[in-house]
Amino acid sequence: MKPWFTLTGLALLSFASPMAQAFDLMDAWQAAQAHDARFAAASYARDAGQEQVVQGRANLLPQVSINGQTGKDFNKEPERNNSRSQGWGLQVSQPLFDMGKWHRYKQGQINTDLADEEYRLASQNLLLNVSQAYFNVLLAQDQLRATLATKAAYLKQLEQAKAMFDVGAATIVDTYEAQAGFDAASAQEIAAKTTLKMAQARLTQLTGLPANTIQKIDGERVSLVTNQLPFETWLDTAINHSNQLKIKALAVQTATENLGLSQSERLPVATLNGDYQDSYNRISGNEKRNTRGSSVGIKISMPLFSGGAINSQVREAKAKELEAKAELEAATRDLTEEVRQNFLNVTNGQAQLVAQENLVRSAKAKLDATTLGKSVGVRSNLDLVLAEQAYSDAVQQLANARYTYLQAHLTLAQSTGLFNENLETLETINQLIVAETDSFEPS
Repeated sequence: MKPWFTLTGLALLSFASPMAQAFDLMDAWQAAQAHDARFAAASYARDAGQEQVVQGRANLLPQVSINGQTGKDFNKEPERNNSRSQGWGLQVSQPLFDMGKWHRYKQGQINTDLADEEYRLASQNLLLNVSQAYFNVLLAQDQLRATLATKAAYLKQLEQAKAMFDVGAATIVDTYEAQAGFDAASAQEIAAKTTLKMAQARLTQLTGLPANTIQKIDGERVSLVTNQLPFETWLDTAINHSNQLKIKALAVQTATENLGLSQSERLPVATLNGDYQDSYNRISGNEKRNTRGSSVGIKISMPLFSGGAINSQVREAKAKELEAKAELEAATRDLTEEVRQNFLNVTNGQAQLVAQENLVRSAKAKLDATTLGKSVGVRSNLDLVLAEQAYSDAVQQLANARYTYLQAHLTLAQSTGLFNENLETLETINQLIVAETDSFEPS
């Protein structure tokens, strides 16, 4: 199969981390499958669903039962002896014609398929949740780093402004401007630390792994992940393989079988019955009676009048079938728009990455020029504060654009329904992981 996404420009290698506890995106996904309680519940639900077809098939097979009894009668009249009885019996029945049981068997098959599809969907949703949590941790770390760098720059400006004010080379306004920038960065630092801790807690909740040992993604190579398929191919694959669409299609099949089940109430039911009885009775001291007997017959039953209930149930089932078909059509249309949106997020995301990278370079050049201009007296301290903030914002926006772009690839792949089988997209993105462990931890 042609890869959906590839790394262009150079070959990227995966490196083993020098720390045993460090983990990458694939490690996080594998750990989540074993750790997440909701995914475990989905797995058990799938196992339970596998029994539906077994139970439905059982109703079509012979039913065999055996019974036995023993008893003793105590007579108070002296002229009559106590009596004892024993016996056992075997009953066998086999449906010959019962469309109701046949439709229930078909429902069991559908429910088994439905359990499989819901499990696959839960697996894919878990993968998306893990990747989003992984990227959120990296983004929060990048944002905190940018905030700390900005805070350090403001602190340096504040110290310089105070020193220049003390010698009469600057006004108190410069000090106030630097102080305001420093205070704003301090507030942003607190918020960034909170965001990071919450992101780490979420990743740990999903995977059970310590989020402070997460491995970094090489941001410079994110734009090398490219889409190799046109929109029409993505849409065709999604229409044929989407788990959400398959679940809706199975709902239509279930409704169709329910309609057949309701209609079968009008039909006759034929059952082959067999019976064998063996009984032993002892009435008096020497009087014994042993009885054996067997019977075979066919029982046929058919409703003649049920007060209109069957016709009403058929009309209800038909309406529900039409409802399920309408929901399938709506889901197909929604999926088309979802795939289109995800496709645009990928294609436009790469252009946005380039734009954000240019913005960072421009903001850095402006910051350098403003710093130089302030040193020669042609730029104010406020100009420098604003340039520092603009550069910090650009760095954080670039980090957000990178992780949003990667998540967009995963979301697009997930919408096809094939993503969980080959994990090509996740493996491609995982190649961006570098050996360095990102153990950045806020104090």
